[in-house]
Amino acid sequence: LKYHLERLVNLAISCGGLFVRSFRDGGMLVFRSPAAAIDAINQLSSTIPVHDSVFAWQPIVAVHQGSTMVTTLNGQLEYLGSAIRTVEDLTGSARPGEISASNEFASFLQSANFQAIFDDSEITQASPTSNEAPPIVTAKRFRLCQALL
Repeated sequence: LKYHLERLVNLAISCGGLFVRSFRDGGMLVFRSPAAAIDAINQLSSTIPVHDSVFAWQPIVAVHQGSTMVTTLNGQLEYLGSAIRTVEDLTGSARPGEISASNEFASFLQSANFQAIFDDSEITQASPTSNEAPPIVTAKRFRLCQALL
């Protein structure tokens, strides 16, 4: 896992983004442009260990486009806001080897020739610490890449 996280940090930097924080068994990365995020998705397989020519696991990817707030908390940058919660909700609905994309980002994946594999679905998972009504995010699923399937 340490190898994978180190590679994710390097991938984010090489694609003009940042590794925000570890998240589940991977990381949350942010990018300034959809093109940079798509470049990182295309290179994601380089971060996953390979054993006997087989990837150790199939990653789960969730993407969304939106604004975030950034603050310093205990000397560390912390990213907050509805865009971060949306990505967390999308991650909860994603499956290994797939990209779960919000409508705000799906058109960029379609333009980059990612293959849609699932009809629209509604995700209504609320953050456990949130007192707000759960967001409803319409998601589209795409095949991650042929190299990982």
